[in-house]
Amino acid sequence: MVVRPKCVNEKWQLNPKIEFVIGIVFPHALISSSFFMYWIILIRYKFKRRFTRVSESMDEYTRKTKSKLFASVIVLLFITYPPICTAIFQLYPRACQKFCLDMKNTNCMTVLRSDYDIHCKDLKLYYAFAYIATVLHVTGFPVVLFLLLRNKTKRILSHGLNGSLAEINEESGRSLQNLVDDFSSKRADPVWVDFLCENYKPEFWYWEIIELTRKVTQTVLITLLGWEHRLTVLLTIGISVLYLTLHAHYMPMKSIFEQRLQMFSLTAILANVLVAAMDVPEEYGDEMSVAIIVLNVLVIFIVAAEVCLGLFIRLKHIAVHKAIFNFAMFCRNRVRDIKRKRFGNYEEFK
Repeated sequence: MVVRPKCVNEKWQLNPKIEFVIGIVFPHALISSSFFMYWIILIRYKFKRRFTRVSESMDEYTRKTKSKLFASVIVLLFITYPPICTAIFQLYPRACQKFCLDMKNTNCMTVLRSDYDIHCKDLKLYYAFAYIATVLHVTGFPVVLFLLLRNKTKRILSHGLNGSLAEINEESGRSLQNLVDDFSSKRADPVWVDFLCENYKPEFWYWEIIELTRKVTQTVLITLLGWEHRLTVLLTIGISVLYLTLHAHYMPMKSIFEQRLQMFSLTAILANVLVAAMDVPEEYGDEMSVAIIVLNVLVIFIVAAEVCLGLFIRLKHIAVHKAIFNFAMFCRNRVRDIKRKRFGNYEEFK
């Protein structure tokens, strides 16, 4: 549940300009605070190590700290990306609307479509920052996320399970140690990679970015042109149909059940768009409203089911990785026992 600040206190009123400032400041504040927290955590670790015994090495602790903070930043930026884009698009010059007070169109004023109290003639500075934010955040974040995902997925696939299990057949105890270390690192796969790619097949690791692009494209159309514009209706329906077709053709989801849930969700969204685009006669207004409410409730249930299913799959994968790691440890200890019996002293061949 989201409560507007105005509902708590009438003085806490957000307008598009305040939302824009918050949207611009938030990513920079988040990244800066993560760096600050990183140094605070390291100082605390060094102070703790001076007075108590710490099992983890400095390098290991630093790596884990960086991974957790980086995952938190990526996930928060991903979640807040659509509303920040909306706040940026609201202050575009195209988001203004002209109103004339007389029939001759001599006395006219231009105001924001999202807030008629704001005159566009006072927003020249905001226009410049909106264009800069579009390049840095609206365009930059998906590109950076795509590059990070591509590099990370390539690294994970190159150190995949098949290559690691092949090392079990080697006689060297060092190879088994590498295997254990590899499984230890696989257990600590980045959370943000699982967050973005967990539900998709390996070859469709980029699909979440496509979904993000679809949402932002529809948002910018509605924000800049308004829903009453026929081009907005046409493009929104076209994008919904195109994405539904791509999803049905490629079937990027790992689970068939999840794929069907996603297809139903996209179909319900398309039905909402089609109903909103039609001129419904007044005598059928109540029936259409009930149908829209039922569709939206079904979509909410679908999203809740997807979240529960994703959590279940995540817990299941954790159990599988733990079992594989225990198997690797068993193999390493077994080889050590065999060599100990054969050579007598393990230190001679270690």
